[in-house]
Amino acid sequence: MKVRLGCSLCGPLLLSLIGTGGPSDLHAQRDGAQAPERTQWAPISLGVRAGYDGKSRGWVLGTQVRIPILRDGSVELMPNADVTLRTLPKEYQLNLELVYVAGRGADAAGLYGGGGVGFRNSVSRDPSTATRETFLAYSAVGGLRSTNILGPFTAQVEFRWVFVNEPSQIDPQHFTLGINYPLWGRARPGS
Repeated sequence: MKVRLGCSLCGPLLLSLIGTGGPSDLHAQRDGAQAPERTQWAPISLGVRAGYDGKSRGWVLGTQVRIPILRDGSVELMPNADVTLRTLPKEYQLNLELVYVAGRGADAAGLYGGGGVGFRNSVSRDPSTATRETFLAYSAVGGLRSTNILGPFTAQVEFRWVFVNEPSQIDPQHFTLGINYPLWGRARPGS
């Protein structure tokens, strides 16, 4: 025995099945409700910093880019560069670090920490070979980022330890203060 459904039942039944099993946007259209708002990707931030290198005994100027790896900004890739202003010679450092941020988004306050690899261009501390060389370096970084201080700007306090793969143990230790500027999604101060 065959049962045939008339065309008048197939259409509404099919639409009902699609509407109940489909994504929430279809539910919102069917129920007249608003679709949930998707969170925006945390913005890339550009920053500058200044401080002191306790090991090399010189002032440090630096720049960084904070690139979110996860949508909420809890993990960031942080390429950065520093110059240590000593009497002579100046030292240069390039790092690529991965950091975990306790706060979410570029304007969130929170602790952060991580590490990475880099290159340090310096003069060897060995008097017999006092020539400028580039050394492989590893870094560990920890800091605290504030909420918005002036408009979209956030402040940071940061400690960075650099371990240079060189026999005379350069190993700089930076303490810096900095500011960051998000490229989009600027939150209102105090939000």
